[in-house]
This record gives sequence, C-alpha cells and structure tokens, in this order.
Amino acid sequence: MNILITGATGFLGQHVLGALRRRCPDAAVWLLVRNAASWRQAPHSAAYPEVRLIEAPLTDERAILAALAGQKLGGILHLAATVHHSRRHSADTFRANVDGTAAMVRLACAHGARLVFVSTSGTVGCSPSPAAAPDEQAPFCEQEVRRWPYYASKIAAEQLMLKAQEQGELDGVILRPPVMLGPGDHRFRATSLIVRFLRGRLPFYLTGGMHFVDIRDVAQALVEALTHPKPRPIYHLPGAAMPLKDYFAQLEQVSGVPAPRFSLPYPLALAVAYGSGGKFFDPVVIEMGHRHWGLSSRYAPELGFAPRAPRTTLQETVSWLRSAHPALRPGVAG
Repeated sequence: MNILITGATGFLGQHVLGALRRRCPDAAVWLLVRNAASWRQAPHSAAYPEVRLIEAPLTDERAILAALAGQKLGGILHLAATVHHSRRHSADTFRANVDGTAAMVRLACAHGARLVFVSTSGTVGCSPSPAAAPDEQAPFCEQEVRRWPYYASKIAAEQLMLKAQEQGELDGVILRPPVMLGPGDHRFRATSLIVRFLRGRLPFYLTGGMHFVDIRDVAQALVEALTHPKPRPIYHLPGAAMPLKDYFAQLEQVSGVPAPRFSLPYPLALAVAYGSGGKFFDPVVIEMGHRHWGLSSRYAPELGFAPRAPRTTLQETVSWLRSAHPALRPGVAG
C-alpha cells in the first residue's frame, strides 16, 4: 500500500513513522515536505532511508499527483498543521489548516484512500468547567474558541471533512488528542512550557487546566485508525486532565524543580497581556490558560488505545529534555 504522510518532519511525525514501520513494514511511504532539506535536517530522517519525498506545498494537488506518477494511494496520514495561537496570525493559520485539509480531502477522494486527520481536543473539549469531559458525540465548542485561530481553524477543517464523509465521498477518520508530550520534541514546541518550567522561568501559574497524553500512544492509535477495517468517523484520545497547579506539582515531583507557588488572577494577567501589546505573553494564551480541556471517549479502545501512566510520560519527557535541550544540559546556567 502507498501511504502519504504530511508533517513527517515534526514531533508526531517522528513517532508515527516508527509505529507505521512496525505495523505496516511493507508499505511504500511517501512524505509530503516543503523541501527536501527540511526532511534531511530532521534528526530522525536517517532512520528512514526508504521513504520517498514529494516536494510541494500542502495545497498543490497537481504537484503531488505528478510526483506520485500514477501510483495509487491507499492511505493519507494528515499530521501537518500550523499552531499559531495569536490572532495576529489568523489568516496564515486558517490557510494552512483549512485549505491544507481541504486539499487532502480532495486527494483522498480522488484515490479512494482513507484519510486519517489529526485534529485536537480543543474542537469540543474547551470549557470553563473542570468537570466537563465531552465524548465523540459532543457538539463543537465554537463559542468558546471562536476568537482563537488555531482551534477555530481546526473546527472548520473538521467540518469540511465531516461533510465529505456524510456525503459518502470520503473514507475518513478524525483523531482528537489533547497536548502531546514525550521524548523526541527536537523543535521544543510542544514541550516549551516544560522547558520554561525546568529553567525556573515560570514565576506563576494560571487558573485553568492542562490535559496531556503520551505522543507515542497517539502515534500507535493513528496507525491503527489507518488499518482498522471499519473505523468510526471520530475518536477521542484522552490522557490526564488536571488543574495547572496540579500539573506543575507533578512536574516538581519528577524533576526536583520547585513549582510556581502563586496564581496570577485572570483579570490581572489579561490586563498585562493587553497593556504590554503582547510583549510578555499573548492575550490568547492567557484566555486559553483560564479554560479547562476535559475529554472522554466511547470508542478509543477500538484502536487499542490505552494511555500510559501520566507520571511515566512526564518523567521521560523531562529526562529527554535534559539530555537534548542546550540550556538544560548539566553545567549550563539559567
């Protein structure tokens, strides 16, 4: 089977490639990349010399079809996304996340290929209440996230995909994980908050919550969704949800670094964000940090999804960061 992967140079892509090799060792894997150099610079690229590269923008279907040279796709794993939370980047975020997904939907329909799309728990799982834990049948939380470009764009991308599924045009699966942690985040994006914590640069915490899952468990579920004989249209992949205060307490336990001791009231934090023009932190980040991100699932076990203990994920994330991040290696100050 020919399988196309977008976003293979990233954190999730690294783990998906490993899971795919274990599950489908004979698959022909094609990677859609902006340029070959971006793939060669990825630390995990040397482990996959057999993959075939397609150099093209996410939305350039003609270039993708030309590169495939008549090869028929059996599956598409759509991992690529632009994760900008600031409203300053709204247009770019929507262009990448909505137009890019639309292109993958058309490509999947043209080939009769299954499209597995990695969305986010934030399309349904954002709430003022820490008790909220919506499952796969929950409605979109559009009012909560409508002013946050990343989550709003993911809702729009899901909607166009669900429409194609309902019309019988698309064999598609949407996965909704929360924040993904674990070893291997060479760009230090998903783990940026932990890096700041380990460097002692988090003097306070906000009053909302954190929900995280191990990225290796998500990668495994994603490959299972690709190969499942009759998958459901949507799967939630819940991990561990808790107040930010408790999250930092757990990080203190596994790292030995003291957790921040006081919370910054939401009105004050928002006033500082707006008053500084986003110099210290973006208003969207403060708004998100005041929300909770619960999630539950009716169907995740169908994909063999059984998330590992959250403490294990945090321990292994911290250990990897201390070995890999230049500012966290022994002997590096500040």
